[in-house]
Amino acid sequence: MTALTWIFTGSIERAITILIVACPCALLLSTPSAVISAIGAGARRGILVKSGLYLEEAGKIDSVIFDKTGTLTSGRMRVKTTRAFGGFDEELMINLAAAAECGSGHPVAAAILDFAAEKGLNGNGCLQVKSLPGLGVKGESDSGNILVGNIRFMDESGVSVPAPVSAEIEELSASGISPVLVSLDNQIIGLLGVEDSVREESPSVVRDLKESGITNVSIVSGDRKEIAESVADKCGIERENVYSGIAPGEKRSIVDRFQKDGKKVCFVGDGVNDAPALAQANAGVAIGSRKNTVAIETSHVVLLGEGLGQILSFIRLGRKTVRTIKINVAFALSFTFILMAMAFLGIVHPAAGALGHQAAVLLVLANSALIPLGMDRWN
Repeated sequence: MTALTWIFTGSIERAITILIVACPCALLLSTPSAVISAIGAGARRGILVKSGLYLEEAGKIDSVIFDKTGTLTSGRMRVKTTRAFGGFDEELMINLAAAAECGSGHPVAAAILDFAAEKGLNGNGCLQVKSLPGLGVKGESDSGNILVGNIRFMDESGVSVPAPVSAEIEELSASGISPVLVSLDNQIIGLLGVEDSVREESPSVVRDLKESGITNVSIVSGDRKEIAESVADKCGIERENVYSGIAPGEKRSIVDRFQKDGKKVCFVGDGVNDAPALAQANAGVAIGSRKNTVAIETSHVVLLGEGLGQILSFIRLGRKTVRTIKINVAFALSFTFILMAMAFLGIVHPAAGALGHQAAVLLVLANSALIPLGMDRWN
């Protein structure tokens, strides 16, 4: 362009002015300045974004998938009811369950251990424990081989569940209580009903997501259908968007299925079981209040607060970042072409061109610096 200006106008001054104003500094700063401003704004409010790419992805999110336990629910479970079978002593059953759960960090394990402690039981006698994500734990004690977990775990382990026990499971599930089975040497000896409360803010967060333009809000859970649907009903999530009885590895498949349908997915979780889905999602968001380093390391975004309100703030921040980038690019290109046209016509000279070039850079930076404004109203 500089050479053509010299050829057509015969003015070296106009050619030099074109060279000055055509330098794309404002254009080159359009994206990084907006991303840096947004990452800083988010970090100051407890939203840690690991890359600008995920801010841009957040601006396109149309589907949000929540893990259930510890995400939509508080994750602070408690044992609501207990039942021993086959004439087995109930306290011994609770003690054996606590013994098997002694090395697990799962919320269900914490609930059983707390309950045993309240009963004055210390869960001793545990010799060796193996945890199977999404199923339960198995251990070897002086009393024999112990299994503690869901009905799927018992089925896969070859443990027969008698009809009376199945009836108890159905009754508990219908009331939104998670049944945890305890077996000793392949015989069901007890059942613990574990209850988890829905986070206070979960219904309002789901409602706000829908009102903000999120077309699909779903829930995935390894729990039975009745339990997952009970939580969905309390949160305002449609039952057709509930995926229950999901194994840890299947969560990633659900995210992948959404993406193949053209959806931009934000997956929200907090446990080690959620790591594959967090990595697969367009934006994987981990709840940092839970001490799970696997989920935090795998996710793209970490929310440091205790609640879920920052989910919507993150998505809005992404949308504002994308909008700011588009404005910056459009302004930088149009301003540069206007200056080039004025330089070609001799209206702008080198000094004025240099000032105009710097003004464009400053205006782009100023527009990016406006991103944090209004964020406090989102929380």
